[in-house]
Order: sequence, then structure tokens, then C-alpha cells
Amino acid sequence: MSKKQLIIIIDGLFDSLKQDKTPLMLAKTPFLDVLTKASSGVFCLRTIGEGLSINSYNAHKKLFNIADTIETNRLTAELLGIGVELNSEYLMWRLNIDDWGLADERPIAQQKIRSQLKASAEELGFKVYQLHNSAFILAQKANDLEIFKAKQRTVEKKLEQAVSVKLRLWQASAWQSLEKQNDTGKKVLVAATPVVKGLAVLSGMVVYDQTSFTADYDTDLRGKINKSLQLLDDYQQVFCHIEATDLLSHARKRKKKKEFIERLDREFLALLYTYIMDKKPELELFILPDHATSSISGKHFARKVKVLYLNSPLLEHNSLETYSESSPTMGKIVINADGYTVTIDD
Repeated sequence: MSKKQLIIIIDGLFDSLKQDKTPLMLAKTPFLDVLTKASSGVFCLRTIGEGLSINSYNAHKKLFNIADTIETNRLTAELLGIGVELNSEYLMWRLNIDDWGLADERPIAQQKIRSQLKASAEELGFKVYQLHNSAFILAQKANDLEIFKAKQRTVEKKLEQAVSVKLRLWQASAWQSLEKQNDTGKKVLVAATPVVKGLAVLSGMVVYDQTSFTADYDTDLRGKINKSLQLLDDYQQVFCHIEATDLLSHARKRKKKKEFIERLDREFLALLYTYIMDKKPELELFILPDHATSSISGKHFARKVKVLYLNSPLLEHNSLETYSESSPTMGKIVINADGYTVTIDD
């Protein structure tokens, strides 16, 4: 990898069609459009292997080139992403507040429910770790994972009675001992999503976060791209992750997803376009989703994604109108220890 690389991962960006359109296709994205016209084209990347669940955890293991010898599970990675390390005595559940829109309740009411939930879980002997607005990990010292799983509905009911909100307790797991890849000091991630941050740490990356990066649709988009561009001075490979598109799909907020994509274009991609046009940096730019997420069903799909690739300062003037789910591809992306490589089909 001779040039520096900026990889922008827009989680769950691609979507299912409704009346032959997706939120990305419907969104007004003038800066994405000009970046597409200046690009070297769109390329295919398989982010999820056959037989694996389609989710951000599996996709980012691929995107971060985490070796198969590095074993972990999602809950361990999420805790690592918020700076928590337990030990093999602990078993864990993921707890979600089901059908709780990220901003549907008043903030004060949401905070009261979270506080009640935490206190009730602690009374049942759990350590409680909040991942984001409506997701937690409950950890407890226990010996037998099957016995632990068998208590699921009992614990769920007690907590639901305490907070009068529908809950989902799932993904029972044992804490997995951590083996991290060697830190090369060449890669950095700008993100706020715990599972993505945790996997980056396991891959040997430096992780940059700040309070204005919320992993929600109120995140500081200008701050994220500005920090990512600054970090190119010190790192060979910079990853920037944006979560809100996936969350809005899960919440089935199709119109809000379209509106967020338009804000992403105005506040994030506009600054990126200005940087590339003004600085003419020696830079390879990759823009991609980790997978697709339907804002109709709320579920993940697609094991392969399409990647927009721009090779600055060798800017092209191609016939592509914009980047979307329907963009034709001209090759594929290969990921290895040296970075991302583009190969063109014969």
C-alpha cells in the first residue's frame, strides 16, 4: 500500500426496493454524485462469508482483516469497545429495549427507564453495561452456560415488570479471553459504535472517539470527517464508521434514513469533496456499507456490497450518475494485511 487510504463505512446504507427505489436512490446527494463522477468506478466486496450471520460484527471482522486465529464473540467485542474487560468467570446477555425508537420517547422518560432497568438488573446480581440508548450487556459470574440460558425468560419477565417496557434478552455468551493482533501503529478508526470499536482494538488499531460522536443520527458528522482527514497525517489507513443509517433501518424509519443520507452529503461528503479538490492528496478513498439493512423489514441482508473507489489525484470523468445499490461494478476489492486493493475484471 503506497498511498494512504480512507475507508468510510456507512453502516446499513443499502436498502430494499420500494416502488423501484431505495432511500439512497431517493436522497439528493450532489457531493456523492460528483465524487462518483470523479471516481475510478464501483467495485464488489464480499463482507460476509457463507454460513455466517449477516451482521456488523461479522462484516467488520472482514473489513478490519481480523485473522481467523483471533477468536472472540460479539458481546466480548462490545464490552471491549466501551473499555470493559472481564474474565472467564463471567457469562453475559445482551439486553435490548424492543420497539423503543431512538428518539421516540422524551429524554427524561428514557433516562428514568434506563435507571430503573439498571437498578433492577443489579438487584438480580448482574453487572450492567450500557452500549447505547436502548442496548445493554448484563454480566454475571456463573459456571454453566446452559443453566444460564434456561433462566432467560424468568429474568426477562422480572425486568419487564420493573420497567413496564418490552425487553429482549438474547445472545447468551461466555466472556472470551482476548488475543489481539500486533499493533502496527499504521491504522486508526474514528467511530462510536461499541462492537466496531472493540473489533478495531482486537485488530491492532488505534481508536479515536469523542462525546459528540454518538453512534446515532445526531452524531457530529462534520467533526467525524474533519478528524478523519487530520488523522491521515499520522496514519497510513484511516477508517471512519457511521452508524445511523443502520439504526434508522432497524427502526423502519425510511424517510428519516433518506433525510440522514442527505445530511451526510451536506455535512460530511461536502467537506471530503472540498478536501480532495483543494489538496489533491495522494489518497485512495473507499465508500461502502458493511451490509444492507431493509427499512421495510428492519433486517440485515446481502453478503456482498458495492464499493465506490476514488484514486486521488488521478480523478476520472466517468459516465456514472451516482453511487447506489444498482451501480454497475467493474471489479472487486481484496483485503489483506497491506490494505485494500482494487482488481479490475478482464
